[in-house]
Amino acid sequence: MLLLKWIAAALQFLWSRVYRLFQQPRKAPMPTTEFAVIDHELTSRLGQITINWACIEEWLGHLLATLIDADSGGFSIITAQMGASAIIDAIKTVIALHEPKDPSLKEVREMVEQADELRIERNEFIHGIWDPTGCEPHTCLINTFGWKRAEIIRGRLVTAPELDEFLIDCQDWLESYVELGKRFGFPRNRGETSSIFRD
Repeated sequence: MLLLKWIAAALQFLWSRVYRLFQQPRKAPMPTTEFAVIDHELTSRLGQITINWACIEEWLGHLLATLIDADSGGFSIITAQMGASAIIDAIKTVIALHEPKDPSLKEVREMVEQADELRIERNEFIHGIWDPTGCEPHTCLINTFGWKRAEIIRGRLVTAPELDEFLIDCQDWLESYVELGKRFGFPRNRGETSSIFRD
């Protein structure tokens, strides 16, 4: 019930933001009429980031299902519609309810917060506008924009080694998830007490 109230409040908040966004006239930069040709060294890594993030998001959904004692398969219908940010916020809310009684949950919360940091960086890579104009080989400028402003919020020069570092961070996160899952018993099938990762 608490989760449904939280989801309803989140949807109401998002609707109010979207409604206000379209009530205000704004000048937005027009997209290019030609697609940029991005170095294969970067795009192959970007594809791997997309694949890895889908896996991380799925594991986060299974963690949330475990925390609220829901069936992971059935609950994935809901988490598939939520997006990583909402899933992470819901996990942190549930952990906050239990952490005062079980301080060891701090480790799980910190792992989830790390996933949130990865999500922010991943969103820059995936949702940013890639512009190779004037860039050295194996580099590209990524511009990100905000909902409320048309101007560039951030420009970032990305290199292949930087994307490799991000992929390593994703792998480290997944290893941490499995290790903590074994210790804390997540994710698990409904009605069971041990993780699916049990040795």
